[in-house]
Amino acid sequence: MGPTVTSEHGLVGVRWPDPYLVAFEFDLFRSERGGEVTAEVLVRSTIPGDGDRLHQARVNLTSTRSRSELANTLKRRHPLDDWERIIEGTAMLVLRAHRDAEPAILLRDAQRPPDAGWLLPPLVLGRLPTILFGDGGTGKSYLALAAALSIHTDQALLGIAPTSTRTVAYLDFELEAYEQRDRMRQLLGEQEPDLVYRRCTGALRDQVEPLRRMVREYGVGFVVVDSIGPACGGPPEDAAVALGFFEALRSLEVGALCVAHVNRAGDTMKPFGSSFWHNGARATWYAKRVNEGEGSISVGLFNRKSNVGALVSPMGYRLSFTDGRVSIDSTDVADVAELAPKLPIRARMIRPASASSSNAAPPSSPSSATRMTGSSSPASNACRSASVPSPTASARSIPRPASSSIAKASAPRCGRSSTPTIRTPSTGSSTRAAGSSGRRSWMSCSWPSRRTASTSRPTSPSRRR
Repeated sequence: MGPTVTSEHGLVGVRWPDPYLVAFEFDLFRSERGGEVTAEVLVRSTIPGDGDRLHQARVNLTSTRSRSELANTLKRRHPLDDWERIIEGTAMLVLRAHRDAEPAILLRDAQRPPDAGWLLPPLVLGRLPTILFGDGGTGKSYLALAAALSIHTDQALLGIAPTSTRTVAYLDFELEAYEQRDRMRQLLGEQEPDLVYRRCTGALRDQVEPLRRMVREYGVGFVVVDSIGPACGGPPEDAAVALGFFEALRSLEVGALCVAHVNRAGDTMKPFGSSFWHNGARATWYAKRVNEGEGSISVGLFNRKSNVGALVSPMGYRLSFTDGRVSIDSTDVADVAELAPKLPIRARMIRPASASSSNAAPPSSPSSATRMTGSSSPASNACRSASVPSPTASARSIPRPASSSIAKASAPRCGRSSTPTIRTPSTGSSTRAAGSSGRRSWMSCSWPSRRTASTSRPTSPSRRR
């Protein structure tokens, strides 16, 4: 029976069965110039009751001399007569596993992972990077920690139930462990889940190997990176820096929620720096904070990018800080005066109409708009009463142009009526009024032709004006 080979998150293991009973673990691979591949190897005995580490060193897997030196060292520490053959066979298996880490496949054979898609729908993706960006002090880190705890503990701290639970690691590039512990207690009270925490310093790309080891040891399935600025390891405006960050993140083979900031110019459409921060993420959210008094803030989240579907409606949260606790409640962005203007125009137009229709009292008599359209729907009446002046009111409040041509044609000519025809686009019906100039987006006004004493040609409305 031959050896078994395993490969997981950058670690390649080779286990030799009886009568050899030894195991190899190769980590921290480096591809040198000229095609040489080096790695750190740990050799252990798998004899029951033994289990000691025999040797740990860095070896050149492509060098005959390096492999021979490793075999001689192991001979002196463990009584095996066939170390040369074991080392040669192990080196070939490890090289093959390392070089074929991502073998080519037929696209039709690709399998959808069970954790693909949304993890906190529609806020956080399960296997692809999501960026939450905004100005400093907007509550992004609190929201990111709440999302991490929701995924880790299967609690809907943001009003969203996770589709699955995973072990989450918080990669902190800004605060200390005790500060994040205090925040976790503020959110959860006496609960103390086993959320993985790692204080990070330097570029993410320089910490890939220890992070992959962390992913293996703790079974991590999702990470939070707080924040991108200190984690990128260079000027955020540099495209190579952004690309290097996403390459390092991809090598961890887990989903990620990354916290970022905006630039000084106040661009709220993309994170600060190179456009590749926006392009590299699969979903981005802009966070806008509004103070609502002592001990309370409101945060609006606006979806700026989604590669897995259409953009979703804005989401709102109210963070309340009372008695050493932090509560996060869902809120409607349209209910916050300073956030409502950030809503799309369509959402701002539709909401007042629906709100008016639900709260308005029935009118005592049909309005002019109702008589024009022949409709008595409360929703349509409320919409028109909020946005469109009645034709009669318009005739009284908006004077007709006092041009000489119109003054001369004040009396009806050729049997034509001198009152205009007003049409509403919702129904296409029309009515006559003594004079009107209603809003162009809601109604059109056409004047009939009139003949003057000087000419028989009808004067166009533009000429009369």
